[in-house]
Amino acid sequence: MKRSRLLTGLAAALLAGCASAPEETLPDYSLPVIEASEASTEAANYHLLMAEIAIQREEYALAAGEYYAAAKDSADAELLGRSAGVIFDYGNQVQALEIARRWAAVEPENPDPRRMLVQIYLRQGDPAGAAYHLDPLYELTGADHPEGFVTLLPLFLDARDPVVAVDAMKAVADDRGGNESAQYAVAYLALRADQTDVAVGYAESAATLAPEWQDAAVLYARSLVAADRPDEALDYLASRLDANSPRLRLERAVILMAAGRVDEAREELLALKDAEATRPGVLRSLGYLEYHAGNLDAAEEHFVELMSTGRYMDEALFYLASIAEQQGDVDTAMRFYGRVTSGDNAVTAQVRLALLLYNMGETEAALRHLEDFSRMAPWAESDLVQARGELMNRMGDFDGALALYDEYLQRHPEDDDLRYARAFLYERLDRVDEAVAELEALVAARPEDPVALNALGYTLADRTDRYKEAYDYIEKALGLAPDNAAIIDSMGWVLHKLGRNEEALGYLERAWEESRDPEVAAHIGDVLWALGRQEEARNFVANAMTIFPDDEKLIAAAARLLE
Repeated sequence: MKRSRLLTGLAAALLAGCASAPEETLPDYSLPVIEASEASTEAANYHLLMAEIAIQREEYALAAGEYYAAAKDSADAELLGRSAGVIFDYGNQVQALEIARRWAAVEPENPDPRRMLVQIYLRQGDPAGAAYHLDPLYELTGADHPEGFVTLLPLFLDARDPVVAVDAMKAVADDRGGNESAQYAVAYLALRADQTDVAVGYAESAATLAPEWQDAAVLYARSLVAADRPDEALDYLASRLDANSPRLRLERAVILMAAGRVDEAREELLALKDAEATRPGVLRSLGYLEYHAGNLDAAEEHFVELMSTGRYMDEALFYLASIAEQQGDVDTAMRFYGRVTSGDNAVTAQVRLALLLYNMGETEAALRHLEDFSRMAPWAESDLVQARGELMNRMGDFDGALALYDEYLQRHPEDDDLRYARAFLYERLDRVDEAVAELEALVAARPEDPVALNALGYTLADRTDRYKEAYDYIEKALGLAPDNAAIIDSMGWVLHKLGRNEEALGYLERAWEESRDPEVAAHIGDVLWALGRQEEARNFVANAMTIFPDDEKLIAAAARLLE
């Protein structure tokens, strides 16, 4: 199965003449009133001792449970803080929320429990809860700082749903309309969530409120580029009084790169290379430019020079590792990947290292590496569990992968990505009813998510005979995301299942033009065959096999059509 995300309509039909439904109970985000401890000191100390022993043994999930038992009735701020941290990283998030709320109630002037509450509500997909605690957190940490909300952005960067992060920040920013840092923060998060119109609007507001703030100017220009308006971005930067500053000239070069004007970008960057204030940024940009242009030797030179500046070390190491891998120098690639332990590329680097181990036949070492790094980086546990599960699937250890997903989801039931992974594994194991049930539950929670709708619709079309239901889900998904190639392919496939092959072929050919996905090619072969165009079907699949010789679904299609 491909695709991700979805919903089953849980219809709540009200019968005529029945009493009106009760009013919806809103969540209570306020802090609890902490009474005197109800737990005996002896019991709390016992659980605390068990927690510390578990930590020493690196049994972190067990430690989280023991810390919860020790802290759930406590008013000890130190115990609550330590317990909340371990439970947040390794335990059940409902328990983490409970302990963080107690901690914040006991220490109302401490910003740390508020930070944790914001992060937990973001994890749970609850922007209102995050906003509720973000406002007092700002008062505690940034009210007197001109970039106050910007300093809080790191809390939002690991939100599982970037749209939830945007909504939470917007709720606070809209109440503080004249606060440029809040406007900036919304724009920054919106850019990460691909909400380009929102990003442009809020970034422009930040730049207008603080016309001398170069960071706001840069963000506004980048938002215009993301909205496919690079010429406006360049004009805006040229119109500023500080247009010739090294910082904005560097930004102009980055925009030229994004617009595909590589030669102009390179010329601008080389002219800036000796400006000390922007030298690290220039070397970084030159490295990116040459790397993506396929000039690996030049890219390597720039990234090595970048390392000498002491800035952007993780990025330099990551790209040097990637260059070494492409050049066949596996030892150097592994050494450099292993040193990338923070930043946006950390998880990708560690997964690449594990894959190199796997490709060398060191399968157990690959799994152990990901497990060890997960303990070092609990913030990346979700991604690393997915990576470990994928490696187990490649090894044929499907039961091990399923057990891994189950254990993680017991602690993090809100993690939709892992629930999708589990649903896809159910399908792979031919446990189709369980796959559909998992996807239906996800869709029930996200009824307007086109990717979720498509996942359920495609699974129903591909693995059941519930074609009419599948069509309805896919039709809704396509209405919400009409240009999504995966959904277009799904529509073609369900139409084929319904016997509407002429219509199906049009959708599938459009999906092929958009994505060049081997599964789409397999679908086209099947539909051409169903239309009686056997020779054309054989030729199409044979040509696709030259592009994707190892794809399982295409190999299966070839076996059917080319025999």
